Amino acid sequence: NLLFEEIFSEADLSLLDELICQAETELERKFSDKAYCQLVIYLATVLRRADQGIDSLDLHVDNMKKSIEFSTAQQIVERLEQELDVRIAPSETDHIMLYLLGAKVIKTDHSRLNWDKSHAHVRHDKLYLVAAAMTDEMEKLCGTEFGKEKRRIVEDLTTHLRSAVYRVKYRILQVNPVYVEVRNKYNEMFLRTKQVTGRLEKYIKEKVDVQEISYLTMHFVAGLERVKQITHDKTRIILVCGTGIGTASMLAHRLMNEFNVKIIDTVSCRGLGLVPKDKYDLIISTVDLPGYDQDYYLKVHPFLGEDDYKKLQQRLNLRFPSANKVELSLVNRLIGIVEKYAEINDRQQLQYEMMYEIKRHNERRMERRFEYMLNDLLTRETIRLNLSCANWKEAVAAGTALLEEKKWVSSGYKEAIINNFTEFGPYMVVAPGIVLAHARPERGVKKLAMSLITLQTPVNFGHELNDPVKLVITLAAIDNETHLKALSQLMEVFMNQKDLDTIVNATNKDDVIEILKKHSK
Repeated sequence: NLLFEEIFSEADLSLLDELICQAETELERKFSDKAYCQLVIYLATVLRRADQGIDSLDLHVDNMKKSIEFSTAQQIVERLEQELDVRIAPSETDHIMLYLLGAKVIKTDHSRLNWDKSHAHVRHDKLYLVAAAMTDEMEKLCGTEFGKEKRRIVEDLTTHLRSAVYRVKYRILQVNPVYVEVRNKYNEMFLRTKQVTGRLEKYIKEKVDVQEISYLTMHFVAGLERVKQITHDKTRIILVCGTGIGTASMLAHRLMNEFNVKIIDTVSCRGLGLVPKDKYDLIISTVDLPGYDQDYYLKVHPFLGEDDYKKLQQRLNLRFPSANKVELSLVNRLIGIVEKYAEINDRQQLQYEMMYEIKRHNERRMERRFEYMLNDLLTRETIRLNLSCANWKEAVAAGTALLEEKKWVSSGYKEAIINNFTEFGPYMVVAPGIVLAHARPERGVKKLAMSLITLQTPVNFGHELNDPVKLVITLAAIDNETHLKALSQLMEVFMNQKDLDTIVNATNKDDVIEILKKHSK
């Protein structure tokens, strides 16, 4: 707080806001709220350095001084010098340019790019061509065609890449707040995105980290959701997102895929006040909106958790009953296969009978299904505290050993987890200090199980952001569903810093079990 007051004590925030808004207009993009705050803080810091006569480090970016971002940075510096009568070191312009290049955006002004002949050069932009090539490859990997949505996907991807390229090149770390959810829910899509990202890495001659790949994954997931979209009369929605275009885009299209909604616009908190109230029926936001009536505003998590769906279902209509939608999709795929090899005399009757059989099958399966809670899986027998492990392999072995003792997994499960780390890198280090170790069910899982160990001395798993690790959770899943409730409750523990700290620093199992019990509801 003292540092914050020191930086902003003499800063003219209204001037900084005006300059950032002008930069958005000049660059034809809207910064996310997080990027806006970072720019305000950085410009205030620039003024502070100028006041004290401190020069910043030369970045040697002469090859980028013809960019529109550099021109915009120059305008900001010139305006600050004129308005506040200060001299700002020339190298500060380079730093501001990189902030503008690396700032995440909530949307771009597509209205100023009509893609007609006068703008044909945009399609020949090298980064646009890279995005197009990535999208082409993704179509092949997914075995689908994006159709009319393809241009939109490439445009949004290009917008994201313009800032991502400079974050990668200049080591500007950008942690995705929903990285864990992306890996849990869309891991296959993540691995495909990792493959197509090779084209970007070849172009920029740099390795792209998993956080950036998870953002790119969200763009492709959003594109696939749009392809599936069916239009209806919809509730008009204004979507407020404080992070960036990838998060906003995927949330928008999950909403459109699940509910009868029309996304009127995607805005930042700052832009919400400019939207006339008669243009929308409901605001859905991923951030708090003080001062807004809750009759017109819902706050949700970007990944729409169980509680979010309950809130949304109270206010919005589902596009289809969810069970029928899944069953009908499966039936239509099966009928498509049948039609390749046989003539169907009565398609509707066949569709009905197949729906009926699938419904009966699902009902029988649900009768046998039990929903496991977190404290059903993490018990006194599968918890060990303050173990001593020399390295990450010993930590993985200690976690799986608790399950091997119960014969819930075979010895091969440990090797499968280690092989995953070796082949794919430390993606299972899901948060600072936390590993969620797992492998495929067929690699030795005999029963749904989970273990929890804490380490006396943290060890490194090779993750540049989340090392060292002190908490190791080992999950042995038998399918894609039965562990989801417990896993969701585990994520709630991770997001509760007080409870997480208690577990990590616990010296007796009772404290851990009490917290697990609290979240198992």
